[in-house]
Amino acid sequence: MNKKVLVIGSANIDYVYNVDKYPVEGETIVATSFSKFLGGKGANQALAVKIMNADVSFVCKIGEDNDGYEIIENLTNNKVNLPFITKSEKYNTGCAGIVIEKNGNNRIIVHPGANDDFDDKDIEKISQLFAEYEYLLIQLEVNLNFIEKIVDLAYRNDIKVILNPAPFKKISKSIIEKCFLIIPNETEFSKLIGKENIKDIKIIEVEAKNFVKNYKTNLLITLGEKGSLYISEEKSLYKKAISVKAIDTTAAGDTFIGGFIRTISKGGTLSEALDFATFASSITVTRRGAQVSIPSEDEVLDKMKEKPIQ
Repeated sequence: MNKKVLVIGSANIDYVYNVDKYPVEGETIVATSFSKFLGGKGANQALAVKIMNADVSFVCKIGEDNDGYEIIENLTNNKVNLPFITKSEKYNTGCAGIVIEKNGNNRIIVHPGANDDFDDKDIEKISQLFAEYEYLLIQLEVNLNFIEKIVDLAYRNDIKVILNPAPFKKISKSIIEKCFLIIPNETEFSKLIGKENIKDIKIIEVEAKNFVKNYKTNLLITLGEKGSLYISEEKSLYKKAISVKAIDTTAAGDTFIGGFIRTISKGGTLSEALDFATFASSITVTRRGAQVSIPSEDEVLDKMKEKPIQ
C-alpha cells in the first residue's frame, strides 16, 4: 500500500538565460537563448513524485496573477492533488532568474513573492489534512516562521518530516530534531554545520555522522557528479552518480528528491530509493528546464535496465 505524501512549498515562474560563461562583476553579456519555465522547489518536487507515478498532494501559495493561474493549470493537468488553493492578497507569484553556463552549471536568484506569505490561516487549513498523510516534504523557499510551526505540527501528528534545506537559511535546532530526514546538497550541508564548503567525501561522512548523532535525525546528502551519501545512526550508504553529459542541472536535486520519495512511499528499500533517484536525476540533467525535464517512471526504469549502478 502506498504511503501518502504531502508537499508544502514554493511555486515559481523560472526565467532562464543560457550563456557561454557567467558575467564578471560590472560586465554585461548577451544570452545565447532565453526560456520561461514553471518551477519552484516545492512544485518541482511534487511534480517529480507524481510524474514518476506515486500519489502526492501539494499546497502552495500564488498571487492573483496570470503566472499563478498558469502554475495551477499545469499542476492540475499533471494530476497533482491540490487539497486547496491559497492566494496572496499582497504579493505576486514567486519567480526565479536562472543563469546557465554551457557546461550545465547554474546560478539562481529567487524572489519569493507569494511563497513568503503563508500565515496562521493557512496552517489551520493544512492541519486538517494531516490525518491522511505519512510523509511531509518541505523546503526553505517559504517563510521560516511558517516552517517552524508546520514542522512542529506535523511532528506532533506523527508525520515523518522530510526537509530539503534549500535555498539555505539558518534553521533552529528545534526544526532539525523534528525531521525524520534532511536532504541537503554538499554546500547546504556545509552551511548547516557552520563550516566552509566541504568537498571531500570522507570529511563529509565524518561530519554527517556527528550531525546525526547530535540531532537524532537522518541525512541524505546529494554530492552532484560524485553521487549521494545516506547516513543514519544504524547505517551509512554511498551511491555513485551516473556519468552523463549535463546541459542543465536546475532540477537535478528536485528530481532526485522526488525519485527518492516516490520509491520509499511505494515501500521500496533505501538502496532501491537511492538507485531510482540517481537514475532519475541523471536523465533530468540532459534536458533543459525544470519541470519539463523530469522523467517518467518508465523512462527511469528503462535506463536502470540498461546500466545498473556498480
